[in-house]
Amino acid sequence: MSVLEDFMQALERIVAPRLDAIQVEMRSEFKRLDEKIDSSFKRLDEKTESYRKELLAEIRAVYSEVKRIEDTLSTVLVRMDKTLENGLKLIEMIGQSTQRELAAEIKRIDVEIKRLHDRLDELQKALMVEKG
Repeated sequence: MSVLEDFMQALERIVAPRLDAIQVEMRSEFKRLDEKIDSSFKRLDEKTESYRKELLAEIRAVYSEVKRIEDTLSTVLVRMDKTLENGLKLIEMIGQSTQRELAAEIKRIDVEIKRLHDRLDELQKALMVEKG
């Protein structure tokens, strides 16, 4: 064997065990880092799930409130519609009543005018008889 080969073998005997130890340490460190990363992802997933559940609860609460408001508005609109409908019926009834009252008053006035015309005719005839 040459000196170079002896040196290489000696170096290999010294370095190889140390390289193996470094390799074992690296595997151990990689495993620890993997576990740390997995743990971090797990915590992140748990937080995300928690936030998702909170958000869903808030969405449900908002939906429930919107539904309650819609129901209230619907009830109010139905009442307003009925009130308007009743108001229109009342206006129509008042209008019809007023028309009947006006027609009766016009008829009464027509009768009074006819009576006055008849009386005027009688007075004219009486005047003519006196003059004539």
